Amino acid sequence: MAIPPPGTGRNKKNLPTRVYLASLGIFILFAAGLWFLPYNDSPSERTFIAEHLDAQGNDRLERPLTLIPKKPEVLEIKKKTLYFVIDDAGHNLTQLQKFLDFPGKITIAVIPDLAYTKEASKKILEAGKALILHMPMEALRNDAGADALRVGDDEITIRSKLKRALDQVVGAHGMNNHMGSKATADIPLMTEVFRYLKENNLFFLDSLTNSQSVATRLGREMNYTVGERDVFLDNEKTQEFILQAIEEGKKTADQKGHAVMIGHVWTSELAEVLTEIYPQLLDEGYTLDDLPHLFALPVDDDSTGN
Repeated sequence: MAIPPPGTGRNKKNLPTRVYLASLGIFILFAAGLWFLPYNDSPSERTFIAEHLDAQGNDRLERPLTLIPKKPEVLEIKKKTLYFVIDDAGHNLTQLQKFLDFPGKITIAVIPDLAYTKEASKKILEAGKALILHMPMEALRNDAGADALRVGDDEITIRSKLKRALDQVVGAHGMNNHMGSKATADIPLMTEVFRYLKENNLFFLDSLTNSQSVATRLGREMNYTVGERDVFLDNEKTQEFILQAIEEGKKTADQKGHAVMIGHVWTSELAEVLTEIYPQLLDEGYTLDDLPHLFALPVDDDSTGN
């Protein structure tokens, strides 16, 4: 029997099947390609094209890119803060009133055991001013009074004197020393004072009546923040001296961010100068604030400070 030549017989019968399978494969490949190609007419694609073509239809991406530098962060610089502390309130109300009328924020320190201690304390709070205890403490030369804190006082005596004084100056946020040139240089005494104040969430401002005061160093060792006086305003009771002292305080605030300036309630010239210079201080960029804010303590008041 003769053998059929190639391309005839069963191969001829399989040809349509092969053509069909080849066509099907081409179709599947074409469909798959369409599936994976991006759909250029989608909203996101139209947005991409519009953003990268200029008005003439040219591709922006083909032109050199102009790098826009990142805008530097602007840090808010806190204004220089002035803390005015007025000592020796409690002798009378007439002297006090001039400082209560002052439009800015100030702190007033009241001495215990005076004729107007309690009434002055009440009026200070009602006026929206910050109140602190001006605690008599032993001096090197002058007599600070019978109930002053003295070197050699034991713990019970110190706590009793402080409690008695604070019970009269109700609402005080802290205390500073009245006199105290001897007391503030004594480590045992100041240790007990700071323990009591710290327990009662009261700050201490060192009036720095003695350059040998241990208050700041001791406070640091006890993890208790102590403030310091920078300037005395009225060592001479003249407007010229007071203005010069305020200028010194401003320079201190410019350098370290704040300045604590102490004056006295019986210096009428001080009240006049502060009232007169107040708008100028604000114009120069200074802020007046309550002393407790220096120690991050809240104060409820309605007085203005800037």
